[in-house]
Amino acid sequence: MTHTSSIEARAFIIARYWAHAFWVLRGAQGQWLGELHGLATDRRNGHPVPVGYRRWHSLRAWHFDAGQRLTLCKPGQPVEVVYRGADAQARWARALALIERVNALDLPYPRGGIKWWGATVNSNSMFTTFAAALGLAPPKFSGLLQPGLGNCVMMHATTARQD
Repeated sequence: MTHTSSIEARAFIIARYWAHAFWVLRGAQGQWLGELHGLATDRRNGHPVPVGYRRWHSLRAWHFDAGQRLTLCKPGQPVEVVYRGADAQARWARALALIERVNALDLPYPRGGIKWWGATVNSNSMFTTFAAALGLAPPKFSGLLQPGLGNCVMMHATTARQD
């Protein structure tokens, strides 16, 4: 049996019904190779924060790999294998190429993760943006609220910076 790398979508549950969606790359043997996230980040120190709530918090793209020892993968999370194929790592590389471009936008993170008027551009929007680079459709996790899902960061960059 031939083993190939896979890309999975996962949901990190926040306060029971809210979800932070992210991507995971698995190797041919199912081993964890990395994660792609959009996270609220403190502009002052460059560290991620659980939820953006200050004017100095921005939306940043993040890649966690084995050398960093960071992961949001937890047992029991909703997970969907979205892609399995020999080119999974090449797709992943295309998504990695977006990180610097997205971070250079220095987009504001909406307070509490939701913009009440207009399009919400948050961590779930980064999930959608990575999906486009991966050549995949971002899944919606049933029964969970995922504000910002479906809003591509690059498409909303101009309006988000004006706020």
